Amino acid sequence: MYTRFAALFALLSFCSTTRAIELAVPADGDIQAALSAVASSGGGTVTLAAATYTIPDSLLIGSKTLLRGQGRDSTIITITGDFPVLKQAKEGLRNVSIERLKIVGKPTKHCYGILIEAYTDWHEDITLREVDVTEAGMGVHIKRARHVLIENSRIHANGAAGLERYYHNLYIRSCESVRIAGCTLDDSTSGNGLNVSYCKDVVVERTSARDNNFRGMRAAESEGFSVIDCIITGNGGTGLIANQEKGNVTKPLDWRGNVVSENRDGGIRVLDGATGRVSGNVARDNLNFDYRLPDTVKQSGNS
Repeated sequence: MYTRFAALFALLSFCSTTRAIELAVPADGDIQAALSAVASSGGGTVTLAAATYTIPDSLLIGSKTLLRGQGRDSTIITITGDFPVLKQAKEGLRNVSIERLKIVGKPTKHCYGILIEAYTDWHEDITLREVDVTEAGMGVHIKRARHVLIENSRIHANGAAGLERYYHNLYIRSCESVRIAGCTLDDSTSGNGLNVSYCKDVVVERTSARDNNFRGMRAAESEGFSVIDCIITGNGGTGLIANQEKGNVTKPLDWRGNVVSENRDGGIRVLDGATGRVSGNVARDNLNFDYRLPDTVKQSGNS
């Protein structure tokens, strides 16, 4: 599980192993030039002004970089075409933070608000804090990364026509030690609020998944999925579900203190073979069912 100690260690490592240059990008400045300069120097901070930046191509972020705006209602990045707004410069990023800004994409197949993916060399220590990602085909997609922290962020109203059930607000795939806290994952026009697959140790807390086209929160083929004190309501499919893709049911589970209501397929569902506990939840007014839980999952205090 991602811990405060791990976050502190990552910050100390960032500070001690880079020259930590700081570059400010004015309203009419070149964000990519600043990101490239920081990457070339070994790391540092790129600070954006309170402005709207319209970019002609994807922004590429490197290791040991903090990209920071003046607030998600003040610093806004938009695009001119169908491409990822912000993505990794290469595989194997280390110590990357994106904070206090808003990304507005396009609801198209190739537009990802934030895309941090790898196929061979894993990313390490990726943080999104106080970001707003909206109107992209896929909001945020992180693949093959360890120690991911997403907190106090709004990832909402993302989706693409014709890609229903596949393009989500937040998609975490093949990652380890992920914490999602205090976030809003609402109103996807095509997919889930949160989709998790092939992951280890994912913790979601104090987060909402409302009115998404498909499911609220779903995890498949994963080991360790905790959902705590979340609100999951009004989704087109099941509100909260642990299932499988290739025969490996997500387990163990720790689901507690959640409110799951008015979802248009069902409330809380766990497939046979799962383990863990589901306790202290409220599931009500869901179509078809409120709870479908196997005997292998411990249950207590649900209503």
